[in-house]
Amino acid sequence: MPYAVWLEMTAPEPITDAAAAAQLPGLVADLLGAGWEVPAVPWLEDEDDPAVADDDEPGGAGLLDMRVVGYRDGAVIGLAVDTDVLEVATTIGASLGRHLADAAPALLGWTTESLRAVKLTAPDADGDWLPSLRDDSPRFPVAEHLRHDLLEMAAQFLIAGAIRDLHDPTGESRHTPEAVDAADLVAGAVTQHPWGREVGGRLGTLLIAVGRHEATSGARRPLTGHGGGDSALAQQLLEAVRAEIDHPALDYGDDRMRGHVLVEGFMEHHDLQWNRRTGDLDDEADERRSREQLRALLWAGLRVLATLTHDLTDQAPSPWLWLADLECDDLSPAVGVLAELDDERLTVAAEDDDEELAAAADAHVLVRAALLHPDLLDDATSDEVESALSDTEVTSGPLHHVAHDALIILGADAIATASGTTKQNKAADLLLPPLRAIEALRVDDDDVDGDPYNDLHHALEQLLPRSGGTSRRLRLARELLLLITAAAAATPDTPARVARELFLDPATTACVLLSTDDDNRAIRRLRTYILTAAAALDPTIAGSFAADLPALRSTDPRDEPALRNEITTWWNRTLQVLRRQPELLGQQPHCPDPGGALLKSATTDGDVPSGTLDDLPTAHAAVAVAQAISAISLALEAPELPVEIFR
Repeated sequence: MPYAVWLEMTAPEPITDAAAAAQLPGLVADLLGAGWEVPAVPWLEDEDDPAVADDDEPGGAGLLDMRVVGYRDGAVIGLAVDTDVLEVATTIGASLGRHLADAAPALLGWTTESLRAVKLTAPDADGDWLPSLRDDSPRFPVAEHLRHDLLEMAAQFLIAGAIRDLHDPTGESRHTPEAVDAADLVAGAVTQHPWGREVGGRLGTLLIAVGRHEATSGARRPLTGHGGGDSALAQQLLEAVRAEIDHPALDYGDDRMRGHVLVEGFMEHHDLQWNRRTGDLDDEADERRSREQLRALLWAGLRVLATLTHDLTDQAPSPWLWLADLECDDLSPAVGVLAELDDERLTVAAEDDDEELAAAADAHVLVRAALLHPDLLDDATSDEVESALSDTEVTSGPLHHVAHDALIILGADAIATASGTTKQNKAADLLLPPLRAIEALRVDDDDVDGDPYNDLHHALEQLLPRSGGTSRRLRLARELLLLITAAAAATPDTPARVARELFLDPATTACVLLSTDDDNRAIRRLRTYILTAAAALDPTIAGSFAADLPALRSTDPRDEPALRNEITTWWNRTLQVLRRQPELLGQQPHCPDPGGALLKSATTDGDVPSGTLDDLPTAHAAVAVAQAISAISLALEAPELPVEIFR
């Protein structure tokens, strides 16, 4: 096996001429190619090593590979020598060092500082025996090449995004462009230069700004329980910020210096001076100490920022808008520009999302009405049903997809049975072949003839066309819904079971794709839209949706209390409506129980409506409140009322 011989040669003085330094590797490579004389190894006879017997190569041994890299003070040279005799390899290396010092004027006075020989085993995948000597790693992290003002803005953006994450304990917002995982930010800032410096350096400015924001709002809350770090430390930082805002003690007129001095004093008082060396620790121990101090400071700062802006995050749906609303004197004007762009982008996106959510909600309400309350779809139907059935954005989009899932759940046999008892034979004839093929595919997925799912979509496109006269489209949509009604009615528990399955993941069922939300938040928002649309239609269907809220069947112990709190909020808002319209209590709007009983309990005592959910289990409370909201909305002829309450 050959040997790798490494020589480190030093120039008599540093190479300051950039051109000479650039030419050095080529010069050495040319001299290597020209060859040089190697003295014989005295005790080694030529016949003992065939590699030594060949005088055509330096020392009789061939060169398999070479590497040359120059630097300011010299060069490193590598040779792969085709000999398995260590003495031959080292003799070749030593003679090369002497040869180079004499062979060229540019190398005059160079000396060999070290020589090392290592046995090689095999070339790499590219056929090279020696590794590259060039260091391709960057001298600095990429972020260091950004201008300082851009780094400051980036750090402020990251902090604002992390605050949004702390305001959303579900952790779902961090999957959107508008939030940053706070734990990831802290971990990254602690270990990745320059983000520790930048994020830590922006805390002080923002703490002063958010402290002033809280003082202006006039509402104070206890320290948020979300986030990591030491809660006692965060509480002390919170108290320090509030004390400085209430009774200014720092004689600085700008947020930057005032915040800097505040944070530096806090760091000194609590031994968190992560950016200073102690002098009594080795480098590794000092680095560990610095990281732990910075971690503690960042968590305390983020939790205080989240506490002081508890009312700001919902009003500022992006980090740039959050920063712009602080009215901090140390923000770049570019933040305001970016906030305006975000506002325009999010407004347009929200409008598009609202339209898609409203259409999907109408589709779910129509299919549930077909399953559980088909009387709501009679010819003498309400304006809401008529409007939804005539809207192609509903019928050819989400209704198409919700009906698709409902038909697959019901199955081909139920559709075939229903076609014999209704006049919807044409619809059944279109739907049965793909439904049969889908069921056959489930049994034997190796016997695939075409795409039955695509065929089912094609059949629904004919039954829910995007074009054509309004009366024809209305008739076709009603026929499809009536077919679903008849198919579900064959078995007593089928309508409720299918309705519940469709509501488990309403966004996926209706194929809803939102631009501003992650999937879980889209599901929650759509359920709210569905409750709103159902309440505007009928108390019974509104109650049925409320009864199927997944939190009522969740095994997560946190879900039921969270839903209970949300239902209580809906009822409190409803009571506010009753206070504005006390005559409604005397009229007693038509409402089935348990909603009707809840409305009756809201008796007037000194013109102040009362009523409590305390005695109702959460499942009954959900149904009762949804029914009551719907009944009041219909009595007032105010379809916008459920929007105000549920959202």
